[in-house]
Amino acid sequence: MNTLIKPSDPRPAVSAGHNAALDGLRFLAFLSVFVYHSQYQAPFLVRWVQWGKYGVPLFFVLSGFLIGRILLGLKNDSHGTLNQRLRIFYIRRALRIFPVYYALLAVLALSRPFGFAWFDPPQTLLWHALYLTNVYVDLKQAWIGGASHLWSLSVEEHFYLLAPLAILTVPTERLAKGFVWLWIALAIARVFCWRSGDEFLQYLSPMQFDYLTVGVAAAMVETGAGFLGVRNDLLKRAALISGGVCIPVILLGGAPMAAAQIFSAAAGQWLLAVAFAGLVLTLWRGRGGSLQRLLSHPAPVHLGRISYGLYLFHNFFLVSCATVPALRAFHGALIPAAALALTYASAAVSWRFLEAPINDLKRRFPYAASIGTRQSR
Repeated sequence: MNTLIKPSDPRPAVSAGHNAALDGLRFLAFLSVFVYHSQYQAPFLVRWVQWGKYGVPLFFVLSGFLIGRILLGLKNDSHGTLNQRLRIFYIRRALRIFPVYYALLAVLALSRPFGFAWFDPPQTLLWHALYLTNVYVDLKQAWIGGASHLWSLSVEEHFYLLAPLAILTVPTERLAKGFVWLWIALAIARVFCWRSGDEFLQYLSPMQFDYLTVGVAAAMVETGAGFLGVRNDLLKRAALISGGVCIPVILLGGAPMAAAQIFSAAAGQWLLAVAFAGLVLTLWRGRGGSLQRLLSHPAPVHLGRISYGLYLFHNFFLVSCATVPALRAFHGALIPAAALALTYASAAVSWRFLEAPINDLKRRFPYAASIGTRQSR
């Protein structure tokens, strides 16, 4: 089977180096997560924000697509050895992710003597530092307060560790077949998890890899590397069908329906991933219409660029604001508003004085020019 399938339309609708709409989409994903998490401090939101749980899957698909493009570019680059390419990738990832993450953990740990018990017990800090929050949550069978959302960063980090080894060393067609078998295995595993009643198993990294690998598969189609003969037009149709199946269930919120439970337990996650992949590809090629223009506005683009900090900080501020009596008025409606303002201020300062200066160091470790992507990765 010929895997070197060219995109259906080789003319890029946007710059090959950056796509503003994807920055805006990243902010939309964060905002979904923020609203969803706000329900725990503002109970009046419970009935209206269940769709927000899909913000993290959107993050994963988008990350898989962007990282997939980078790694596929490295795969086709004849410059340097495999070890050199891996070294550059890991250094650039570390410069982007580690500084603000470990700075946050340090601040939270140092604030403990002043009554801010973010880690209970204190040994929990080690799990976060090793990017094993999702494992700890499953072992404890409970969420762990303000640091609970760090589980998704553990998943991302595990993907960053494994994806380069797989994409750079495994032939493209074999990699595509491996993804298909992974998706089938995860669908079966999820049914057993659902029947077991262990709701936290789904947050372990392998159980989330279908989102990330569907994003990589979309990158394989878009870049011309090929994915089992799938072309852009076929993927677009599949995404529309998947979206048609997913949207009614999303709009139903968390309704206790057998159909919704079956959807979530088996094929739902993969269908949702395909729908998101179609959205990402549509925006990447500049064909998103009104949504493209909305997400490309300077405001969501700016917020998308600082979305890593927004995501890191938001849950801590939600939990903190909930302890302020004055903010509990109006059924807690002031809590999300105050938390969002503090989250933005912290993320903006973090980006200006910590993340951006360190991010500039990546210029010393450039990818080859043939990769052609600088989407804030």
